[in-house]
Amino acid sequence: MFFTAAQRPELMEAAILVDTGFGGPPPEVLKERAARRELLANIPSPDKPTRVYPTLAKALERFRLMPPQPAENHYILDFIARRSLKRAPLPEGGEGFAWKFDPNMWEKLDRSGMGMSHGGKLPPTAVPLVHMYGEKSRIIERRRAGEETALAEIAQEIEIPDSHHHVMIDQPLALVAALRTLLATWPH
Repeated sequence: MFFTAAQRPELMEAAILVDTGFGGPPPEVLKERAARRELLANIPSPDKPTRVYPTLAKALERFRLMPPQPAENHYILDFIARRSLKRAPLPEGGEGFAWKFDPNMWEKLDRSGMGMSHGGKLPPTAVPLVHMYGEKSRIIERRRAGEETALAEIAQEIEIPDSHHHVMIDQPLALVAALRTLLATWPH
C-alpha cells in the first residue's frame, strides 16, 4: 500500500497502513526462531515439502501467528486457521490437511522496485497517510528502543490501545471504530 501511494499516487486519495514496519523481523524474533528450530521444523521451506497433517485437529494445533504474540480472541484465530488450510493427499495415501500459503513466498518477493533508493529513507508520497498501530506491537517496541523509522515523520499515527501487531485479531472493534472515525473526517 505504501509503495503504491509513493509510486502511483493517482490511484488513491489517501492510504491507511495498519501496524506496518519496513525492517526485517526483530532481533529477538530471529534469536527465538533459531532457538526453536524443533518447534518450527514443520514449517515448509524451499528445501522441504509442505507438511500434510492427518486430521484437521492436528493441523489446527500447529497454527501460529507471526510474529508470535498472545491472542485472546481464540474464535478469530480459529476462523483464520480453518480458512488457511486445504485438503491435501497424505504421502501414505488418503487425505489430510496442509496450509494454503506458499512456502517459497519470501524467496519470490521482489523488493527491488519498492523505491528505497532515497538514502535508506522512505520515498516521498503525494497522498495523505495514516499509520494505525498496536500499542504493544513489536514494531512499535523496536521504535521505542531506538530503531529509526521515517514512517512517523510522513504519516499521521493512531495508536490502538491494548493491541499487539495483529490489531485486527486483538482489538477488531477498536480498529473498526478508529477506521470509521477516520474515514468520516479524512482526507478533506
